[in-house]
Amino acid sequence: MASGGFDAGSDDDDDDDDGDDKDVSGGSTSALPSQPPGKRKRSDKPAEGLVFDAASATWIAPSSKKPRSQSAQLTKQQRRQADRKKRSDSYAAKQSEMVRQMYHSPTAAAELVWNSFLEDQGEGLSEDEKDSLKLTGEQMLVGPALDTKPDLAAILLDIEEKVAPANFKQAPKSKGTPRVLILSASAKRSVELCKILNPICKGSKAGKCGKFFGKHKDVKHQQFFLKKESFVYAVGTPARTSALSETGMLKFGALAAVLVDGSWINPLGRTLLEQAESRRDLHLFLKNHLIKHCKSKGTKIVLF
Repeated sequence: MASGGFDAGSDDDDDDDDGDDKDVSGGSTSALPSQPPGKRKRSDKPAEGLVFDAASATWIAPSSKKPRSQSAQLTKQQRRQADRKKRSDSYAAKQSEMVRQMYHSPTAAAELVWNSFLEDQGEGLSEDEKDSLKLTGEQMLVGPALDTKPDLAAILLDIEEKVAPANFKQAPKSKGTPRVLILSASAKRSVELCKILNPICKGSKAGKCGKFFGKHKDVKHQQFFLKKESFVYAVGTPARTSALSETGMLKFGALAAVLVDGSWINPLGRTLLEQAESRRDLHLFLKNHLIKHCKSKGTKIVLF
């Protein structure tokens, strides 16, 4: 009995082993799938209309997004051009409005600068200090009325006719003393103004154009220039000009006018009076050096 039972069990085991061998060697794919469910081999035939995606190794429906056509690219380029033109027109309108305010009257120009000054430096000043520093129309000079961008050459001619001495275009005898000081918002803008002034200075007795801004030369080189040169025109940023003035090398004894480049708009759409750092530097220069000199010596401030 034991022997017969053993044989029966042995036969069952043999049958099971044979079945396993058939599943592995006989090619039945139902028991051991070659890929995880939901994935197909590259060689499998897909359903009609599907495309093979190499990243996921699956057949997927084609994207409904069409490739960008040349006309669409041109349309995008045209939109960018339209945006640039819109921004440019906006800046031009803003500049025109600034010029209108500056050239309306000396009193209006003085209020524009003074209100900006109080907003930035007014806190902490006593009433007596405010009275001593307050700008009025007497300290301002309104440039020629212009409907377009300010013309620096025309403004200089207007200054020469109104307030400058007879020898205005001749460099002063004393070194480091300009007759006209132009304050701009940045070194890059100062370079642009120097390019306008260079033809005026060339071939005349005006001397070289003073360049007092950070990216041109350091303070020591500019001090050396002031020590040896006489000149009529100087261009600089408020911060560097103030620093040179505090060293005593930049003097204002022959200064007839200070031009503030208030209508120029930077790429971010801001003027000198709207840029926090440049505005603060300008106001400190006005407070520490310029206003008192204008009131005592008759130097004029011109917005352009």
